[in-house]
Amino acid sequence: MNDGDLDVKSSIYMTTEQYYMTTEQYSHAYCAVSSRQQSSINQTQKQYSHAYSTVFADRVQGFKDLVQGFIELVQGFIDRAQ
Repeated sequence: MNDGDLDVKSSIYMTTEQYYMTTEQYSHAYCAVSSRQQSSINQTQKQYSHAYSTVFADRVQGFKDLVQGFIELVQGFIDRAQ
């Protein structure tokens, strides 16, 4: 073997090592971003669920108030008729 062969092998080894290090860094960054995105999605779903349940509760209360008002109106007609 001559020095040229060793230089090429050493260069290939260093390039391969840099490739694996870059791949590992990319994987770590991807996992971090993916984790943040999933957390953001979960938070958005919680906020949406809370908003939906709040709106639904307001609509149910509004319907109850409407029925109560109708009952009072009918009761008023009954009281007048007597």
